[in-house]
Amino acid sequence: MMGMFSALKAKAPSATLCYISCKMRAVKNKTVEYLDAMPQERRDRIIKRAINLGEKQRQRRRRNQKELMEEITGRLVDREQDKDQKRRNIIEKTKIDQDSLEKAFPDLSEAQVETLVVLLTGKCVGQYMYICHIWHEDRLQVPYNGLLEKVFGKGATKKYVVSYWPFNQIMDRSEDSEYDMGVFALGADYILKDLTI
Repeated sequence: MMGMFSALKAKAPSATLCYISCKMRAVKNKTVEYLDAMPQERRDRIIKRAINLGEKQRQRRRRNQKELMEEITGRLVDREQDKDQKRRNIIEKTKIDQDSLEKAFPDLSEAQVETLVVLLTGKCVGQYMYICHIWHEDRLQVPYNGLLEKVFGKGATKKYVVSYWPFNQIMDRSEDSEYDMGVFALGADYILKDLTI
């Protein structure tokens, strides 16, 4: 078999592996001899049908491969979101002071930690008004612009009222949507780089 493969590869160096494999199988199964023994008209009909069936099979295989890749990609996105959720849980258990945040998240710069402290204490409304927030919708990352309007609640229940509008549009009060976003949810998104202030 290897000798046949090497001989066919030497004969046609640019041939694909699939082509060489089909040719080897045809020789071993005596397909060519079988076709040569047939009348010309019937042989042409069988060859046309085989080509048609091969094309359909290739299309079906490509479609299945595409669906498989979409599913794998989706599962990877889901896994990343699960990891992000674990980091969010760490943030909620961490005290809101600069030293404890620096210890819990050593990869953040000092300026980022200061911004995070301001965000988690609910003082962003006066200092940082506009945000860009990436949401995960149907396994896609969709950016939105936002305006931090006010803060309400105390302690762990503290929330911001945020007006969102699509990223590539101008803010329109009649069309924007208001959401109550917890300070820890926004803080987690800031650490995970889904939120820009």
